[in-house]
Amino acid sequence: AERWQWPSLLCLLAAALFTGLVGYLLGLPCLRLSGLYLAMATLGFTLIVQEMLLQLAVLTHGSEGMKVAPASLLGLTFDSDARKYYLLLVVTAAMLLFARNLVRGRLGRAFLAIRDNERAAAAMGVNLARYKTIAFAVSALYTGLAGALSAFIVGFLDPQEFSFFLSIQFITIIILGGLASLLGSVLGACFLIFLPELLAGLDVWQALVYGLIMVVTILFMPFGLSGALRRYAFRWFGIGSEPMIPRRLGH
Repeated sequence: AERWQWPSLLCLLAAALFTGLVGYLLGLPCLRLSGLYLAMATLGFTLIVQEMLLQLAVLTHGSEGMKVAPASLLGLTFDSDARKYYLLLVVTAAMLLFARNLVRGRLGRAFLAIRDNERAAAAMGVNLARYKTIAFAVSALYTGLAGALSAFIVGFLDPQEFSFFLSIQFITIIILGGLASLLGSVLGACFLIFLPELLAGLDVWQALVYGLIMVVTILFMPFGLSGALRRYAFRWFGIGSEPMIPRRLGH
């Protein structure tokens, strides 16, 4: 944004679209992968990207990182904590609404069909290759937008922050909050905001604690936090429906 004097909104859109394109291209060779193999492939790609960010010092300043000016939208500069908070709140709400509408639309129904049973989805005429690559693109688009917002909020970009441990944190958010749940992603993220404060004195042992949380959640609370809330709401108050574990967790 500072080097080429791009407007903040253009930077956000460029980050989202570029990462969406990268996600689409990454999805092409991963079409035949699922479950653990898919997870390993995406984690391996994370390590490659981190090394590229460190080596491309001309663009990223390498390990030194670079400063990022506060975002400026519609003549308003988000240079205070309160303004940054409301910016994040509005963007998060908008993206959650977009995801909710996407899941309830034709594209979302295709995603759910592929997740539950690929053969049945193909028999119904769902183009597996097309929708899998679109899923990669959409998830990458969200990641790119979040990364750009993070740069504006923190005011500094450090390639070393995008580490393997960060990927583990994202996986923990999904498993802890609940698979295939928008509410679960929010609950999982909120939980992990407070967890580092509780684990601040553990240093290198934090990764072990994250791993234990994932194992315990899978064994004793497979629906995650959102699934547990839905289950209790259904059993105690008759609200909603009993949650179901997706047949294909790898998706």
